Amino acid sequence: MEDPVLSKLQVFEPASALSYNFRSNFPTLMPLMEVVPRIIATADHAKKQIIDNQWRSLPNAQARHPKGLNEISEPDKFWAQLLKTEDFSELAHFALSTLSLPHANADCERVFSKINLIKTEIRNRLTVETVNGTLLAAESAKGSTRTGNCVNFEPTKEMYSRMTKDKIYGRKNDDSEDVPDIIFGEEM
Repeated sequence: MEDPVLSKLQVFEPASALSYNFRSNFPTLMPLMEVVPRIIATADHAKKQIIDNQWRSLPNAQARHPKGLNEISEPDKFWAQLLKTEDFSELAHFALSTLSLPHANADCERVFSKINLIKTEIRNRLTVETVNGTLLAAESAKGSTRTGNCVNFEPTKEMYSRMTKDKIYGRKNDDSEDVPDIIFGEEM
């Protein structure tokens, strides 16, 4: 099954966006705008027309492009540069918004699964900082190759130097005057 958004994202490749020949395949962005109603409202015909007009005039307006735009091959950098020009700002904003859509949620689902493994019924009072630290420790143990685990993990000397009593256990507040004593709702 072909995804209606992903199949059309090739229009935002810099070479495609600036090509006259590519316009025979994609003369308009209207079909793409129809499948992303949260970026461009279906009823917002004026904005759709502005974006489509900017799309149609993009290859013809080389003189109004920022310097060096033709040399940029990465779509995000290309559209970010074009966003700075007033003549194509709506088109560039639409392109960047469409390109930033999450195309898969596997990474998010994987993190939620890890959180569910960490925060069990017995450990349901863990703070956000503790859960975050546990997730980061697990990722750090994998290493840069993403194949490691806690069995073959070797901490660096810098990691050892950061493991001090104060950082691991925190400092106790010896100044008891800063914390009011409250017993049964009455201050002493």
